[in-house]
This record gives sequence, C-alpha cells and structure tokens, in this order.
Amino acid sequence: ILVIQEAQRQQIQVGEDEVDEYIRTLQKQFGIQSNEEFNEQLKREGYTPMSFREKARKDLMGERLVQFMVLPKIDVVDDEIIKFFEENRAKFTTNSDRVHLRTILVKFKLSDKEKIQRKVDAILKESRSGADFAELARKYSDDERTKENGGYLGQFTTIELELLSKPIKQAVAQLEAGQITEPIEAQDGFYILKLETKDGDSITLRSIFIAFQFGQQDKDEAQKLMGEIRSKLEEGADFAELASEYSDDPETKDKGGDLGLRGLEEFPYEIRTAIEPLEVGQFSETVETPYGLYIFKLEKREPAQLTDEEKKQIRLILRQRKFDEEWEKFTDRLKKKAFVKIKDEKIAALP
Repeated sequence: ILVIQEAQRQQIQVGEDEVDEYIRTLQKQFGIQSNEEFNEQLKREGYTPMSFREKARKDLMGERLVQFMVLPKIDVVDDEIIKFFEENRAKFTTNSDRVHLRTILVKFKLSDKEKIQRKVDAILKESRSGADFAELARKYSDDERTKENGGYLGQFTTIELELLSKPIKQAVAQLEAGQITEPIEAQDGFYILKLETKDGDSITLRSIFIAFQFGQQDKDEAQKLMGEIRSKLEEGADFAELASEYSDDPETKDKGGDLGLRGLEEFPYEIRTAIEPLEVGQFSETVETPYGLYIFKLEKREPAQLTDEEKKQIRLILRQRKFDEEWEKFTDRLKKKAFVKIKDEKIAALP
C-alpha cells in the first residue's frame, strides 16, 4: 500500500494500453485462450474484470516506481565481482591461480637399490613365465589403491594416455595386447605394466608397483644436501643455476628447474600448501615427499580467470543482494514518512 501511495504521490502514470499488454502477457503465460476463460478465472479468484484492471494498474505503478527509485542505485562493478570470487573460490570451477615455478629436487638415494632391482627382475621373470599377472599384483604390489583389484588401472583413451609420465607412455606405446613392459623406474619405485586389451582408441592396463624403501640414513643425507642448497639461496645464489647443478629431477634439471605455468590444483596437497602463500621471487619451505625433498621458487602468479558465465552468475547474485538492501532502505523511508504523516494528522486533530 505504501509503495502505491508513493507512486501516486510521484504522479506515476500507467496508460490503458499498458494495462492491456500486462493482461495479454498474463493470459499467454498461463495458456488462457479467450477473454471468457480469463474472466472465469478472475471470478474464481475473487476479481471482476474492472477490479483486476485496477490491481494491474497499481502493480505496474509499483514496478515503475521501483525502476525510478531503486534500480538506478543497483550497479555491480568488476572489483565487486573479483572480491566476491576471492571470498567464495571453493564454489567455482575456476578456483585456483596459475603459477610459474622453478624447483629443485633432492632424491633420497637408496643404499640398497640392487636388492629392490633383484626383486623386480624376479617378479618380471615370473610374470613372463606364464604366472597370472593379477595374482602377482595382489601378492607383490605396493600400490594399495590397485593391489586388491589385481593391479587394475582401468581403461585409458588416447587423450588420457598423454597425461601419463613420459617413460610410462613410451613403454606402453610399444606393447600389443597381453604383453608386459620392462621395469620402469619412477621417482617413487619401479612399475611393471601389462597391456590387457587394445581396442581402437583405448587400452586397459594392469600394474605391479614396487616402492623404494628409504632408510633414515638415506633421508639424512638428502636433508644435509638440501640444507646446503637453502643456505646458498639465502646468500643470494641464483635458483636456476643451483637447480641445474643439484636437482635430481631429469625433466627440469637442464631447464634450471623450470616447471612452466601450471594451475595450483595440479599439485598434490602438501606441495600446494607450500607454494600457495608465496610472493613472486620467494622460495618455499622444504617439502618432503615419499621419494625426496623439494624446494620451489615462485617466478610468476596469474590470478584465476573467471569464465563469462561465472561472471554473469556473480553479477546476478550481487545485483539481487543490492536490490534487497535498497528495497529495505526504500520501504523503511516510506514507513517513516507514513508514520510522521499520521502523527502530524493526529496532532492537528487535537482540540
């Protein structure tokens, strides 16, 4: 009522043609085919055609008042969209920055690698002598995720194969169905893979993984070397030069430890938590993994880029919030104005 009264006070006009268009839109929206059908519906809801037209006129006056008095105050700028995103990252698909990193890896050096190598060779010989590969995986594999399923890794498309490490990808590419790879040495242990099926653009794989078992002496030696590297960095030594000299990561060593630009979500949790708070130019605390020690330097950070659809969603959310706030302020002003008017009228009526 207060909104309509304010619209009348502001002399907002609604023409008959606008009321007609409003009613036609309602009829179309609810699938009403004729005026007779529409009048019957009005009657069921307690309206006459004349009283409903008056209601429609007042509704349109209220909408127009909102357009004049409230909507012009609702504006969402890009900074507000970014702020909302930063406060609600977990709710969006695009939720992490991209970072350009360099890294130095100091691997734990096995004091008894020959023993593990002999074990792997024995398993390979057994598998190529006709033993069931799945049973061997259940018996020997150190991969707890696949051990009980006989080392089953699943089906891989051509695109998914590209995501595997280069040594594994190259070894699998040479196989036919039923064949088994040579042992593949990775950072954390040895892999033996069997190509189960090969069908067009997809293959299925099984794996036996034998993990490196590092002793405390192996870890102590790596810690000592990493400490020396960190001391050099703190004295101002060039990170890329130290990576080229000391890093055990074969894929980045010759590039000065350069990992390129990657999304933070690509890194394991323990590494991500170490690099996420870094400022450009800073290097991380030492990160221990099952196979060695890492240190990272942040070369560049690119904030997460929202998609157009995500920006649109945020803008709608913020517009609705602002509308609710402005509407509450507007109706509060109307209530206060009405209260003052009533109070003045009562005072004027006093003898």
